[in-house]
Amino acid sequence: SGMLLLKIFSDFWNDPVWSKIIASTISALFLFLWSRLSLWPFRKSSMLLFIGSRGTCRSFMAKVIATKLLKTRKLKNIIRIQAASTGSVSKSTTSYAARFVMSKMYGKDIKNNRPLTVTPKMIRKADLILVMDKSILKTYGDYLPSEKTYVLKKFFTDIDGDVLDPWPDGKDKAALSRYHDCADELRKILTDNLD
Repeated sequence: SGMLLLKIFSDFWNDPVWSKIIASTISALFLFLWSRLSLWPFRKSSMLLFIGSRGTCRSFMAKVIATKLLKTRKLKNIIRIQAASTGSVSKSTTSYAARFVMSKMYGKDIKNNRPLTVTPKMIRKADLILVMDKSILKTYGDYLPSEKTYVLKKFFTDIDGDVLDPWPDGKDKAALSRYHDCADELRKILTDNLD
């Protein structure tokens, strides 16, 4: 029966039409399997999740800064970065002052960023979760796995402190100054310690 199958396959393969169909099917199957392996089977993918109180200020700025810093590195693995809020998101976009400061810092207008509420799926997929302050751990610590959740400042610098919330948002000089100070602190922490 093995010889019969080999003869049938040989007859199909030698036929000009069927050989193209077989080759196309093998190619399509190979491409499908390749795409299921994230196109780069030897590159792992990791996820870094920043969590803030509202997801509109600190976590958003940390995401932008970390993303910019990682683009300057030649990484063996892919690192995806997300920012989220612990509670329901009250705004449809990130804070004006956060977008303004990030635009000034990187010379690019950052408009369309919709804050996200953290989900069980995000928590499950994240390899590292960094919260902006200890109060988030006190309130939501039961939902965040202790083996991969840390306060950002303590994780990177071993200083037991918080990245202060610059809220409330605003276009006035005082609000922009608070957000600028917060962004500077995040940039310094991440630049000095991200590697």
